Amino acid sequence: MTIPITVMKWAEHRLGREASTEADFTEAGLQMMGGCRGCGATLAAYNAYPSKSGYWACGDCISYDGFGSCEEAESWRAQDQREEEEELAADLALVGRFYV
Repeated sequence: MTIPITVMKWAEHRLGREASTEADFTEAGLQMMGGCRGCGATLAAYNAYPSKSGYWACGDCISYDGFGSCEEAESWRAQDQREEEEELAADLALVGRFYV
């Protein structure tokens, strides 16, 4: 099993430098603090693992749902954003039919 990346590693990958402040994480488009989707533990970027469910997980709850590399996480996020945009476009088209 590949060791999953942490939120901190993903932020540093996006920034191309060390991430240590809330401003750094905001610039990277990530949060610095959060909670585990499984057990509810409070997490910081250094012990939080982004998961394919879209939520963070702790080391005990991440299992096989984490990303093995920052590139894999970026690819997943890009696909997720495309799907969200397609859903929004479909919703707007549906609403537009009622207001024509």
